[in-house]
Amino acid sequence: MASSEYFPTHKKPIVDRLFVLSTVLALALAAPPLAVAQALTADDVGRLALSRPENAAVIAADLEAARGDQVSARTWRNPVLQVEREGTDGFRSEGYETFVRLERTFDVSGRRRLERQAADARVSAAEFGQTDAEAILRAKALSRFYDVLAADLRVAVAERHQNAAVTLHDATTARQREGDASRYDLERVRQETALAPVMLAETRAEAFAARQALGALIGAETLEASATVAGVLAPPETEPVEALLLRAQRTPRLQALAAQADASQLRARAAGRIAPDVTLGGGVRSVGGGTADETGFIVSFSVPLPLFDRNQGERLSRAAEASRATARYRLARDQTAADVAALAYRTRALREVALDYDQSARAASEAFLRISGSAYAGGEITVLEATDALRAARDTQLRAIQLQRNARAAHTALYTLVPENTP
Repeated sequence: MASSEYFPTHKKPIVDRLFVLSTVLALALAAPPLAVAQALTADDVGRLALSRPENAAVIAADLEAARGDQVSARTWRNPVLQVEREGTDGFRSEGYETFVRLERTFDVSGRRRLERQAADARVSAAEFGQTDAEAILRAKALSRFYDVLAADLRVAVAERHQNAAVTLHDATTARQREGDASRYDLERVRQETALAPVMLAETRAEAFAARQALGALIGAETLEASATVAGVLAPPETEPVEALLLRAQRTPRLQALAAQADASQLRARAAGRIAPDVTLGGGVRSVGGGTADETGFIVSFSVPLPLFDRNQGERLSRAAEASRATARYRLARDQTAADVAALAYRTRALREVALDYDQSARAASEAFLRISGSAYAGGEITVLEATDALRAARDTQLRAIQLQRNARAAHTALYTLVPENTP
């Protein structure tokens, strides 16, 4: 588009000049749709983050460790084989005794049964914890995804602002040649034109950094620096707060804490079983080397006498752990309910504000551009007011993007606490 086509070098009637600057500025700073076509979607980044081997290994580690403890708790103790030989003349056959015994320790107090139940509860807690960790990782990926989306939209705004500044500069240059604009007007527009690439470079750097952060989570080879993302920045409507609060009582995080509290209670009960383990043994005793060889059976029984150590210290420490785990669950339950209510309110409020602002402020900004453009073309306002109009339109679009990004952040935080697949 040549400047002379939109900004004539000779005077025209005010009706003809009405579309001159206003039309170009309005088109140059037209509101970008808050969605980008093609490439990665929000569902893609969540799936890629969860399927990345490194992330999967970190998430699964606690569950695998808990299952290992469960196997140990369920495994029977090994029997002990003892072989003894005594001789009157060393190990020669002049006279000797040989003892062969097999011993095994038995739990008669029920302590190991409680320890097995505690291990099962810890596995259950780890399973819920893994589900919660997956929700947190998915939310982290979504947050970085929407950072990229918002950064791309800011780049688009900066590019439109730069194009609009160049268009204004070309128009002012043409007017200055015709004597309709002063040299000051031209220099002022040149300053605005010089600042536009700075803002564009900054927004592009932010977009590159956002892509790097997303690539570090889902795999750098998965996300090229030039890749685009597809999605809508503004969040959808949330569920009624009553439904969210009902689901908040059964979140994976709370179920994990409840299972941990159960495990602690079982361990405390196990520590209270002070009856000692009993060791039973049986074997054969052989005597030889004398006038006659003799063979007999041996039965052994041993048990520690709990005169001094009755698990006092262990009982106290495990009781404290159980009390802490129960209190932690109750505090987390109340805090989760408060957080869900607050985030649901925040999400709805920010979403409404963002959508209202997008509809009203953008329309008003475009109208303001048209009015200021026609007024500048008619010589009714100065170049300062024309550049202010450009900046106001740019700031309106950036504010709309940020409002929607804030609403999306609240929505992501809400559904991290209350995942959508919570029964």
